[in-house]
Amino acid sequence: MKNKWLDLISKIASLCLCFVLFVMISMYIGLLVAPKLITKDNVTTIINDIDMQEVLSANESNSLNQLYEIADNNNIDREIVNGVINSNEFKTLISNYYGDVTEYLLTGEEGDIITSNQIIDIFNSILDRTSNELGIALTEEQRDSILTQVEEKAPEIVEVFPTYEEISSEISEDDMNVVRVLLGNSSKTVLLIMIIIVILIIAVIRWSIFRFAIWTGVTTVLAGGVFIAIGGLGNIAMDLLLEEYSTAIIELLKNDIFGIFINYGFMTLVIGVVQIIYYFVIRNRFNQKET
Repeated sequence: MKNKWLDLISKIASLCLCFVLFVMISMYIGLLVAPKLITKDNVTTIINDIDMQEVLSANESNSLNQLYEIADNNNIDREIVNGVINSNEFKTLISNYYGDVTEYLLTGEEGDIITSNQIIDIFNSILDRTSNELGIALTEEQRDSILTQVEEKAPEIVEVFPTYEEISSEISEDDMNVVRVLLGNSSKTVLLIMIIIVILIIAVIRWSIFRFAIWTGVTTVLAGGVFIAIGGLGNIAMDLLLEEYSTAIIELLKNDIFGIFINYGFMTLVIGVVQIIYYFVIRNRFNQKET
């Protein structure tokens, strides 16, 4: 009778510890996944897909209207402005900048800032090509007039994009350090050690070299299954929203976001299955010895 009560208490304690283990494993996978989701390349892809008209108009400086004013002053179509700010060169400049900002938030390393000269150079290098693509001819006088006015407005355009000092004032250094520590290797190492400790405690409670494995194995499988489910449901949602997003964003979400959830979930599930197999193999060996 006493042994049955001890076994029952042991199972209840193991169940509680498995819940803790599930949370820890999920957190650990989350810490592994997060740095792969928040990357410079992902941010660059997203920015490249954004209409720069929205970026430039969403600021008190009203830079977009100022550029339109330049076009109006020179009696040319505003599509010239739209073509320039949505060109590959301009978007690459902006996306690289926001990619550097992302790395700054994660690592504290500052990248290059956007300068007036870069804005001027982009307008200078693509103005003719853009006008030709749009079927609008620019005279040399119009071109020079536009570039002169762009030189005047460039500092105000640059102000649309936050500097590292402004980012630091919006997000405290303490908050950024917390994020960097959480996404760093030290936090993952500590969490992994805690996971191992919980598994060892379950092994001691079950007082067996194999019984613990069915508990920890099932828990690990469930944690992996959750991440596989998140990734799978995300991919299904993307298939239903094909018309809402561009191909680049869909591919990013499916391969570099939800695909990563599925991959890590599958690896976790395999680790859990190995533990379960270990339990049944060793248990069978013990049973054979007893018979």
